[in-house]
Amino acid sequence: MALTGLTLTAALALSACAQASAPDPEPGGERVLRVAALGGSSDTLNIDQLVSELPQVAAMQIWDSLVLLRGDQFEQVLAESITPNEDGSEWTITLPDGVSFHDGSPLTAADVLYSLGWIAASDRFAALYSDYDAAASRVLDERTVLVVLKRPRADFVETSLALGSYVIKEGMTDLNEGNGTGAYRLESFSADSGTVLVANESYWRGEPKIDRIELVPIADPATRATALTGGQVDFALGLNSTAAETIDSTAGYEVQRGGTANSSQFEFSMNTRIAPFDDPEVREALRSLLDRDQLVNIVFRGDGAIGNDLPGLGLPDYPTRFAQVEPDVAAARQVFESKGITEIGILVAETIPGITDATELLQQQLSEIGVTLKLEEVDPATLYSDIPKIQQAQMFATYVHNRPFLSHAVTFMIADSPYNWSGWADPEFNEAITTLQTVTDSAERQEALALAQDRVWSGTASLIWGFQEQLNGAIDALETVPMTQSLPLFWEVGYES
Repeated sequence: MALTGLTLTAALALSACAQASAPDPEPGGERVLRVAALGGSSDTLNIDQLVSELPQVAAMQIWDSLVLLRGDQFEQVLAESITPNEDGSEWTITLPDGVSFHDGSPLTAADVLYSLGWIAASDRFAALYSDYDAAASRVLDERTVLVVLKRPRADFVETSLALGSYVIKEGMTDLNEGNGTGAYRLESFSADSGTVLVANESYWRGEPKIDRIELVPIADPATRATALTGGQVDFALGLNSTAAETIDSTAGYEVQRGGTANSSQFEFSMNTRIAPFDDPEVREALRSLLDRDQLVNIVFRGDGAIGNDLPGLGLPDYPTRFAQVEPDVAAARQVFESKGITEIGILVAETIPGITDATELLQQQLSEIGVTLKLEEVDPATLYSDIPKIQQAQMFATYVHNRPFLSHAVTFMIADSPYNWSGWADPEFNEAITTLQTVTDSAERQEALALAQDRVWSGTASLIWGFQEQLNGAIDALETVPMTQSLPLFWEVGYES
């Protein structure tokens, strides 16, 4: 098995020692952490163009965010305070004192205002900031920004800031240069050979415990696990269940689990723009066919939870009032036969362990009713560089990080979102989401939330069939790494003595 753009020899060369315990200090007394993550030749550190996991991991260490989603809580990082006006149309953000960029320049409100405008204009985050009014927003003083929205948004923190609020330096256009306020400075970046980060000794929240992080791009999850147990890396991000079982039973290593809040939500998206899934009856038939128990038991080896076509399992606002969808093979067969559907295509990329296995199981389940599922497998490292290809596929096997219902809905389910892979459009749902975004009255919000969830469960085109918590492999000596949306935060960890 080969590493992506990096031979095993090169990976070994990244660090002088390879062992399953806390590394001995390198020359100069450095504490080094070697990390394997999905990476590809098209990787960049430009935040609006992040494709695979490795640059996302690097970005999370280089640039601080205003807000992060930590478990089921929204943590203010560079935002010392965030205060809305009465209707949520304006938000005042105050910054902490004494924060500096890696080049020594101080963080100012002008940097935050520039960052928000840059993020809102980017393809990647535009849907999250569609109501941001760049022209009206302004600096109030060196540490205070007034964010003005085009309409009231009661959900601005949870569906905008918490999902994408990196702060970059005013005027910065090429983020491959690094220069953030984060715990680690960029020493070198190469899409082919990896990324090296060094500790920011002047970090405003305290000096990191680890001096140097070496990020190694490895596309295949099994190869990441092998690199860990073979001593080439100390932390492997994103394991499949089989590899996790092996690592759990190997002396000197452990599996670090992210919990429900840092789980991955697996789904099959049916494209409502084209046949046969422009027909609601066909969508319901496939929903009836799906054997979720089999998928969870085989793909996750029982180490996961069954999905019920609703996002946000285990997080605030997840509804438990809906009956679990159960398979009805006979009903599914009747619909597919009556409509003459004998073949369906699906786009699949192993962006996370289990995607391909799950799709092959769906292929088997469809074959039982006489339908052929044709898999089109694409490179996971370049999948999201061709969004139109995803939007034109009949089906798409994918995953997203588990998020609260409203955060997920705004990003992936409203009609005009570019990440609404299925193209599903429901006027009642969209109206309910608008209410949740703009209304502050608690009772009215709860009513709108219930309606939105009802519409999703009864008619969505995304079959959310299972959840699996993030599985990462590590040497025993490494402290538990905290996560945000399944990305590691290395600033807080070190090696146990």
